[in-house]
Amino acid sequence: MPTARPIAREGSDQHIASQIAQGVEQIAQMAEGKHSASQSTEQSAHALRDLATTLEQALGRFRAV
Repeated sequence: MPTARPIAREGSDQHIASQIAQGVEQIAQMAEGKHSASQSTEQSAHALRDLATTLEQALGRFRAV
């Protein structure tokens, strides 16, 4: 039975490696999601800035009258 131990150890190592690979994949997916969310936030900030500029220009016309 001396060969049973290395085989069991190899199976355990493979299981650990699989768990690590799954964890790395989850981290990569979360990072991709965060990146997409930050891009969306950036686009919203630019749109808000443009709206603020338009509002400021509109208010400027009322002040000039």
